[in-house]
Amino acid sequence: GCGDKTLWDFSPDCRNLPLELPPEKTRITRIDEGFDFLGQNVREYNGKLLIKPSKKNINSFLEKTREVIKRNAATEAGSLIKILNPVIRGWVNYHRHVVSKAVFKSVDTAIFKCLWQWSKRRHPKKNRQWIKAKYFATKGRQSLGLLRTGKR
Repeated sequence: GCGDKTLWDFSPDCRNLPLELPPEKTRITRIDEGFDFLGQNVREYNGKLLIKPSKKNINSFLEKTREVIKRNAATEAGSLIKILNPVIRGWVNYHRHVVSKAVFKSVDTAIFKCLWQWSKRRHPKKNRQWIKAKYFATKGRQSLGLLRTGKR
């Protein structure tokens, strides 16, 4: 099967390239099992090739975001936004060309929960409505979930 062949057996043109692939880092796998490459997961689902952000990449991004929020527990909302925006924007721009809608939604929810905890920690004696009005924008009855920088 595939496991008995080397990468060079698949393409004779590869033998002439000055390329060295370390065996411990090289793996031949079935496309329906998928593989991670450069923060993306490449896998075939029901006969369709899909590229998504990898779970490892998502988790490391969320860990970095949580760490930024925890490090800035005493920072004002506007300053926290200025720190977080480039981090979030860079990650989103990197993954925007692949199948990311569901991932973006789950990441958005996770960041919102972190920011909600941050705002509750800043005002432990205030109720939910006060915190929501101070930090989170609304449009009519719809909550936008955006951190506000202005005064109440």
